[in-house]
Order: sequence, then structure tokens, then C-alpha cells
Amino acid sequence: MLFAALTGNAPIIANDGAVPTSPVLSPNPPFSGDFQWTFPSGATGVMFDSGFWNNVGTGVVDVFNTSNVLVAALTNTSTGIFHFDLSALGDIGRVTFNSAADPGGADIDNLAFTPAAVVPEPASLALLGAALVGFGLLRRPNRSA
Repeated sequence: MLFAALTGNAPIIANDGAVPTSPVLSPNPPFSGDFQWTFPSGATGVMFDSGFWNNVGTGVVDVFNTSNVLVAALTNTSTGIFHFDLSALGDIGRVTFNSAADPGGADIDNLAFTPAAVVPEPASLALLGAALVGFGLLRRPNRSA
């Protein structure tokens, strides 16, 4: 998984002060801005906690599939800590997070996901099969004599 900034600086690991022993992922400058994370091979079951929201609807989370097509545009529907659960959206390739509209900004914590299984492409399987057949023919005893 890769993290990058949409505008400004790359996201940072920060301490929000609420739980000093549990750092959070924050936009940079801290708690007010945007960033994105990408799953190069896709991911399922993506979920995270976000906060601390001062106003409803000030967090913007856009979710894209592995073909980079927008599949959901979400926002926080409560103040305080809000749990985003993207697991029903299928295979996810990129998520953008923006907290700039919230007066205090926000961050994410407790990010969880399952990487998508890497499935070999058909051409690779065909090449592997041809190589195995070739090795089998090489090991076969010559019975023409």
C-alpha cells in the first residue's frame, strides 16, 4: 500500500493528543488537508476510523476501483470519531481522504484491509505449462534406437 499527498506535502504519522501511544495518519500540515492511499494490486475489506470531526459532512472520502473508476463518494455522517467501512464496495484500488472543510481537520486510524489475491495472467500460465512440457520431453528416454 502506498500513501501520497493530493496537494501539498506527503501525509505524516502524527500524534493527535487524545491517545499519545497510538499515532494516527494525518494530512500535512497536520489534520487539515488531503491525501490518498493506493493498493497497487487491489484490496477488499477496507475500513478505518476517522476523526475528530467537528461538523457533519466535512470529511470527503472518494473510493476508486482497480480500474481507477469512482465507485463511491462518502462523508462523515456524525461528529467525533466516524468509522468508514468500504468492505461492501468490492476490489478497491485507491482511496482519497480530505478533511480541509472541517475547522479542526481530521486524521485516520485503525486502517484495516485485505490485499487482493494475485492471480497469474493466462499468458504466464501458458508459458509455465509449455516449459513443463518441454522439461518432460527432455527427460523422456530416447527409444528410437
